[in-house]
Amino acid sequence: MFKGAPYKIYTRKERKKKSLKELGAMVGFCNQQVGAQWFDDEITDVTSYLNKTFYQFK
Repeated sequence: MFKGAPYKIYTRKERKKKSLKELGAMVGFCNQQVGAQWFDDEITDVTSYLNKTFYQFK
């Protein structure tokens, strides 16, 4: 789908989040949609990872 670079799903211009709060909300939404039943600290950890790796919000 992304020509061998699956991480690009997080960096598409039309879908990229504009704030850390927006990113966290999306992680929470995805958690609900797939029924992962993560705890709040797990959502925070995933949000932090995505921010550190792809977004670099302050």
